[in-house]
Amino acid sequence: DAAIEGHVSTLQALSTSSNLTLGNVDNFERRLARILESQPDWEDVILSTPDGRRVADAAHPSEVGDADPDAAAFQRAVRTGHPVAGDIVPRGVAKRYGIAIHFPVLKGREVAYVLSAILRPAQFQAVIEAQRFPPSWTSGLVDGGMHFIARLPPRQPWETASTDFRE
Repeated sequence: DAAIEGHVSTLQALSTSSNLTLGNVDNFERRLARILESQPDWEDVILSTPDGRRVADAAHPSEVGDADPDAAAFQRAVRTGHPVAGDIVPRGVAKRYGIAIHFPVLKGREVAYVLSAILRPAQFQAVIEAQRFPPSWTSGLVDGGMHFIARLPPRQPWETASTDFRE
């Protein structure tokens, strides 16, 4: 939770950029690239319109115009006006698995943009490993679709948690 809150705080600070309020997406895109370099747990940072169209993508500029692969979480952020953590899904041209934190950028009461930080699953794996559980224990984190984000012993992100694990 603390890691997620830290990412939300960073997105919130980024959302106050005068380039966004002025609609200067080109200048804001350059800032996104600098922010991405300073965030080792982020795979990407993206700016989209409320209809889901990317207008800036720091890691994959060729994907501008594409929609988010986790459309349900993206639309929930637009509908509620609150940050939303998505499911683990393959992203980008390399199809690396990541978890999006979608942060709605408001102009008045309307969502003008959505800032999305794409988190690397490795950060969650490191948190679990730092607990130093006995080797016979199983611990993990799953998304809303019950797919593993991180687990000890390790599992692949597309694997679904068993009924025993969920209980």
